[in-house]
Amino acid sequence: EEEHARQLKEYSSIISERDLLGSQLIKRNGELAQLYEKIKVQMSSLRKGRSQYDEMLARLQQLRGAAARLRAEKSNVEDQINNIPELEAEVIRLEREVAQERSKVKALSDEMERPLNVHRWRKLESSDPKRFSLIRKIQGIQLKLIKKTEEVAVRSQQIEEKEKLYVEL
Repeated sequence: EEEHARQLKEYSSIISERDLLGSQLIKRNGELAQLYEKIKVQMSSLRKGRSQYDEMLARLQQLRGAAARLRAEKSNVEDQINNIPELEAEVIRLEREVAQERSKVKALSDEMERPLNVHRWRKLESSDPKRFSLIRKIQGIQLKLIKKTEEVAVRSQQIEEKEKLYVEL
């Protein structure tokens, strides 16, 4: 009987210990589940952070590339700005050259309109009428050529002015 009471007492203590360990196990399982949830949240945050970091890194590379391109463009523009006085001098030189050529053309066309030796072809008129008519045709063609040359010069000047405007823009 004492033995039975002792066994009952031991049985009760084992049952209470089992219940205590079971409740501790349930509590620990709950804590473990919470820790797993926290780990999941942390891993999700870590993945999001990593993807944001990768995006920022890619954006940084793009910005660095853009900055390098802009630096190169700036250098090109500075070179062009430094060449402006030389280009202006070249334009002035070319304008003077064109003006000289125009004055030569004008002088030659004036001379063609008022030749100094007016009667030099009159001898051919009576002696060789074919040659005289060919010379008249040549003179007519020369006058047309002079007019066309003047038109070309005017158009060239217009083109140069438009190119100046384009360069200034």
